[in-house]
Amino acid sequence: MVRSAGRAEALPPFIAMEVLERAQELERQGEHIIHLELGEPDFPTPTCVQEAALKALQEGRTKYTHSLGIWELREAIAEHYASRYRVQVSPEQILVTTGTSPAMWLLFSAILESGDEVILSNPHYACYPNFIRFAGGQPAFVSVRERDGFQLDPRAVREKIGGRSKALLINSPANPTGAVLPEAVLKSLSGLGLLIVSDEIYHGLTYEGEEHSILEYTDHAVVLNGFSKAYAMTGWRLGYAILPRALTRPLQKMHQNFFISASDFVQRAAIAALKGAQADVERMRQIYDERRRNVVEALRRIGFTISREPQGAFYVLADATAFANDRPLLICGNGGSAGDAQHFSAEMLNRFEMERPGLPAVALTTDSSTLTSIANDYTFDDIFSKQVRALGQPGDVLLAITTSGNSENVTRACVAAHERGMKIVAFTCRDGGDLSGIHPAHLLAQVQQAVVERNGVDPADIEQVVAIEFFRFLAVIGD
Repeated sequence: MVRSAGRAEALPPFIAMEVLERAQELERQGEHIIHLELGEPDFPTPTCVQEAALKALQEGRTKYTHSLGIWELREAIAEHYASRYRVQVSPEQILVTTGTSPAMWLLFSAILESGDEVILSNPHYACYPNFIRFAGGQPAFVSVRERDGFQLDPRAVREKIGGRSKALLINSPANPTGAVLPEAVLKSLSGLGLLIVSDEIYHGLTYEGEEHSILEYTDHAVVLNGFSKAYAMTGWRLGYAILPRALTRPLQKMHQNFFISASDFVQRAAIAALKGAQADVERMRQIYDERRRNVVEALRRIGFTISREPQGAFYVLADATAFANDRPLLICGNGGSAGDAQHFSAEMLNRFEMERPGLPAVALTTDSSTLTSIANDYTFDDIFSKQVRALGQPGDVLLAITTSGNSENVTRACVAAHERGMKIVAFTCRDGGDLSGIHPAHLLAQVQQAVVERNGVDPADIEQVVAIEFFRFLAVIGD
């Protein structure tokens, strides 16, 4: 049997993509879907960009290019930073990649030794910790709070710096908070002595305050940017990194080996974006701003709390604690890896929601961005138990379903639920995790009754379609 490496097994899925793929599956079945899962413009790519791509294709621009990117594009990027931020960047310091994510992967793979730390805010873009961990590093989180406008406090960052600290990762405007770091904060962060990795992908989408590049304050920095957001080019997959000279050659060699080069005709289209699409970018920015104000007002009207409005990007991070009286059912499912467990829990939640619309339920997660908002230190065995301790309340219900394999993470979740006075419904799928073996109508009726009445389900009431194993659950299943 072929088994993937441990680092691949430990990598959780990107939940936004999982949701998109499920939505696309429903669309193929004829369902009408309103897409809210991805941070993606709903505008077409500007006409000048489309025309430049077509022209490049007609000219046969379909070959390999220089591994750093075509000179004309790198020169246009340097001119853009000189014009917009008054910083001088050499085209020789720019690496063009197929999207910003490959640039981030190359960067962390190049600078991190095993155990090195990258400091970043929490909350953050969901994939950041995955890039860091996959490269052998460890994320070190600094919490940002709504009452502070989700601003990264340089003093808190300084306190987080240790002997293994290698870099500070910032994102302004930020996903998911919409916060824009002001000049004073960027100046302070640039004086901490760390390499700063500045994700500037949402530049061009600022509504309040002024966006600044980290390069205005230090050259001991890496800028990550691209064309997906401001230019409505997510599917074109083109990004770039502006690098210190010492990192340019190492990343170039890695890019040569692993990706070779970005597409020629797409790079030609990006030149047109930088030089001819600014009016389109401004038009889209104004529409986003209008939508932002409308969404914030509507969310407040229906009971969400938003004390600090987002200043940039296209996200609203709203406080939903006003709705917390309707306690959800907590669901966790076990698989052989973090990715399998995540998929299993999400699939159970999907089955429940389809069978019982309106049933409040939450699938516990192995997604790092969710976990780190609860605990910065966790293992695969306690990923569910720490969430139960953070989210569960006395009288809540935990539905724990495990495969016939290792179930330590589910077992610990049940122990945690028992300690918090929760009711526990625990099952083992006799067919090793195939949910088709669970009869949804009967099971859901029992679970819904447990949620409504805040009582546990008597295992004797479950029919033979579900094999219930008590082994390690005997001591913790409710009366």
